[in-house]
Amino acid sequence: MRKLVQVTGRMPWPRLKGCARLPREADLDPRVDLATVNAASVLSDNVLQAAAAASAARKGRLTGAKLLVAVARTQQCRALANVGSFTESVAACEEARAIYQTVGDWAGTARVLHTMAEVPLDQGNLESAQSLYEQALAIARRIGDVRGIARELGNLGFVFQEQGQWRRRSNFSENLWPRLER
Repeated sequence: MRKLVQVTGRMPWPRLKGCARLPREADLDPRVDLATVNAASVLSDNVLQAAAAASAARKGRLTGAKLLVAVARTQQCRALANVGSFTESVAACEEARAIYQTVGDWAGTARVLHTMAEVPLDQGNLESAQSLYEQALAIARRIGDVRGIARELGNLGFVFQEQGQWRRRSNFSENLWPRLER
């Protein structure tokens, strides 16, 4: 936490000010950095979010906490995309996806595919975003993740709308609830 304050020059959230007074050993705990990631996300502070996520991932690697690294890299991917660092964003997402797939966490894989889709979407590459959303949707359906299904169907509807495929977008909207009820 001390290092993050030094890097960014500010404390992420008044409630986290107490973290700066934690014992030195807490500086080694990646969960403190993940709390900072969440606070920075709420505050839309993408620079702090990316820095805290990078710190959490580094500490997670040192302790061998693979899933923690995947969570941190997913958050870092989102923050880096939001500041326009698309190449670094994709690298973070790819690392997270590889970890999730290695440990068999399909919900995590679907979430990171969703996050990855936001990069080409932000760049106007609708076809690439569509492909990633469809991959996430297939996984969500396979594991029965109703929220994931709804999220990806909604995003695909948005992509179709942006592509001018009004009929296809309409079909998605009309069929969204019956598909979720299955």
